[in-house]
Amino acid sequence: VPAGCETLTAEARRGLRSEAEWTCVRPDGSQVPVLASVTALRDDHGEIIGFLGMATDVSARLQAERHLRETLELNQQLVSASQIGINAFTADGPCVLTNAAAARIIGGTVEQMGGLNFRQIGSWQSSGLLTAAEAVLASGEARQIEVHLFTTYGREVWLDCTFSRFYSGGKPHLLQVLTDISGRKNAEHSLVETRRLYEDLVS
Repeated sequence: VPAGCETLTAEARRGLRSEAEWTCVRPDGSQVPVLASVTALRDDHGEIIGFLGMATDVSARLQAERHLRETLELNQQLVSASQIGINAFTADGPCVLTNAAAARIIGGTVEQMGGLNFRQIGSWQSSGLLTAAEAVLASGEARQIEVHLFTTYGREVWLDCTFSRFYSGGKPHLLQVLTDISGRKNAEHSLVETRRLYEDLVS
């Protein structure tokens, strides 16, 4: 057994197929990552007479995995830096992703938001958010809704929410994109009140 291969042959000696990722050096000096497997060869008496080794080039797989990691990291950075609130939930309810903007809008922290289950949030039930979310999960059609509510953390807020369904790991998830429109709604209310007072004065 060549030096350095003992780790590959140890399990093979026990009748198991041994696999490990190694870096092989080609005759030209270039390196290539491989998945190496070793199986023990035995004679009619069960004695080991040699080893059968196979190596598969895994360069493409490793490059794809690296690209996926980089893409996921970039997406996470974009979500974290967004000024728009973003939440993602499993169809059963638990929150699996949130960002600082969503926590700020709701009045909690990212850590607190991570422990929420949208099916158990009282304000979702009373405001119509839960009904909208369930409809989106059932139909797959995105839906936008404006609601006025008191959040779990006691903040009164007007929200513009858009729900959409997506799949992760083959399972349906709920994406919520939310914007605080309290300023706009308060301005609209003030305008209505001002107009009402003016009409009272001139009538």
